[in-house]
Amino acid sequence: MRRSREHQARLITAYREAWTAAYATPAPPVAVAASVLPGTTPLLRETYAAYDLDRRTRGPAASRPSGALEPALTADLPDGIVMSPVYHGEPAAVTEAVLADPGLSVADELVLFLPPAFALADNVRLLTDLAQTVAPALGWTPAR
Repeated sequence: MRRSREHQARLITAYREAWTAAYATPAPPVAVAASVLPGTTPLLRETYAAYDLDRRTRGPAASRPSGALEPALTADLPDGIVMSPVYHGEPAAVTEAVLADPGLSVADELVLFLPPAFALADNVRLLTDLAQTVAPALGWTPAR
């Protein structure tokens, strides 16, 4: 998985260099998507680990809401390629992993990928926990 993140960082850097060379302006912002799931309770850590396992074994077919179309992709991606990585575990470990990800560290924005089949209340809890545990270490502050 690490190799994919390093490759992503190289692609972002190459894109920015090519843009600047072609247009003589700074490149537009780059956004990267990931699931960042800080488990603030043992039950949440277990739930998030199960989601990650399902995502890695079933790919886009995992955690689909009722009535969703069948995915066109499978979990059979080339070695080292990760689709929408999932960071889960104790909040401190999740924070450390996100900060250490080379692809995320060179991006301008992080797009949070929420588990599609989680209920609204589950995702509100996830976002609240994220805002209180991981987001401050990433430089996020609530709007005033």
